[in-house]
Amino acid sequence: DDIERKYTSVGNIGLTVTNFGSVGTRNNFWPTQPSCEYPRGSRIEHIYQGALWVGALVKTQNPSDSRNNQFLVSTGANDRSSSSRRSGEGNEFNAVGSDSILELSSLSDDRPASSQFSPLAVSHQDFIADYTDRFTRVPSTGDSILNHSPLKVTVHQESYAYNFPFADFFVILRYVIKNASADTLDSVYVGFWNN
Repeated sequence: DDIERKYTSVGNIGLTVTNFGSVGTRNNFWPTQPSCEYPRGSRIEHIYQGALWVGALVKTQNPSDSRNNQFLVSTGANDRSSSSRRSGEGNEFNAVGSDSILELSSLSDDRPASSQFSPLAVSHQDFIADYTDRFTRVPSTGDSILNHSPLKVTVHQESYAYNFPFADFFVILRYVIKNASADTLDSVYVGFWNN
């Protein structure tokens, strides 16, 4: 399976990050995997799910392309109950191939045990993932991602968590979003949806 979810286990916040543009779990794995639990161990969740959204006016190289001069949006998740989208559409962002979430740590001991010490780590627990919206079929299953017209962007996502008492109550999310096509993306908007 190309879908991966990991959660922060240093500090006082348990936030799940994914390699498909969302944070949180919709409480599907509760109580073994937190969505956004604070304080950690309290079973008090603060986010049901959140996700990256990227939108732009697409100006294609080929004027007959159906995406030409269309405003398109790629989403990491949505609120299906208030959306016209059908459930089961699949994630519009997907990991490339068997990409997974890399975990690094600036801590040289074994906290957390799954971390790999690295001098390149930014925090006590870094999660690094890469994904794209270019697929119209789920890579692992071949199922169609209905109503998805890709912007053809790639996303490099990093999250940083700390166990210092003055920094153990937040997780920093960093995104590098690139146009991976020859088409022009005009009026680009980036947002973060939370439920």
